[in-house]
Amino acid sequence: MASLIFYQESLSAQTILCQPDLKAKSMAEMRLLIGQWQYCWGPNNLWEKMFNEKLRSAQDQGSGSVNDFFSQCKAHTTDGQQLLNELKHIAYSPCNGRLARDKCIQLHDLLSVVLSEVRFFEVKFDEYAPAVPLSRTLST
Repeated sequence: MASLIFYQESLSAQTILCQPDLKAKSMAEMRLLIGQWQYCWGPNNLWEKMFNEKLRSAQDQGSGSVNDFFSQCKAHTTDGQQLLNELKHIAYSPCNGRLARDKCIQLHDLLSVVLSEVRFFEVKFDEYAPAVPLSRTLST
């Protein structure tokens, strides 16, 4: 099942963040969670190629694999959105003046990583999802 392999490259943020003992409480923990969540497809300019290769592989295996592929992409995006929400909570947490600059720099770095990957998949959903679901077109 090649289409499932790419999703196993990262841990589910939902799984991680929903476990009380693993809930991120610090910037270091968030950095670790984000590192585990990322697909590690290389630089952003290679993501399109990797996505197309993974999609082509799923298409070769049939429509069920394509559905699984997009379900995994959606789950990854949802997990990324949860990570962004967790980063927002960290941003609103108090810190003293000297640590504030370091916190801002780290937040910027982490937000850039997560947001770019989440946005990439959101664009792909818009690109591949029909404007009107097939089920609605068949019923008319």
